[in-house]
Order: sequence, then structure tokens, then C-alpha cells
Amino acid sequence: MISILLLATGTFLTAKDSLNDFGERKTDTSFSNKIQGVEMPAQSRYVGYFDIVKNVLNWEMPVKKTFKIRKIVIYSIQALTETDVADG
Repeated sequence: MISILLLATGTFLTAKDSLNDFGERKTDTSFSNKIQGVEMPAQSRYVGYFDIVKNVLNWEMPVKKTFKIRKIVIYSIQALTETDVADG
């Protein structure tokens, strides 16, 4: 992802600045003034996580944690039709 590269190379110091610059450069102002940067929230979060690893943890990965799922509770499930089942 371009925003990660901009952070890693030191072009920008924060995820916010990197994402803003990427959005401004990606936007075609002759078509729309709406910023067309990173569209998926997960992508923005990932850039933020990378920012933390680089700037807060000094390139060190966080300590690995193992979790055990003890229980899964499903409160309701939307009724499935034959079409839903066939579509997978």
C-alpha cells in the first residue's frame, strides 16, 4: 500500500498525514472534489497499525499473545432461502 511506503521511507511521519496526501493525489478534482483516498476502513486501520509499529514500538513487533475461544454465542440468524444456500 502506498501510504505504508510513504510512512516507511519517512516521507510522512504519521498515518494521518500519509493517508491525507494519498487521498489528495488520488482524487481527480476535474471529476469531483470528494477525496478518493483509501476507501476500506480496514486499510486505514492497517496504516494506523503500521504507524504504531514504526513510531511507538520502534520497528519491534508486539509480543505474541495466544487466545483460546471458550464459547461462541449466536443470538439470531437470518432465515436462509434455497438461493442463499446454492450461492454458498
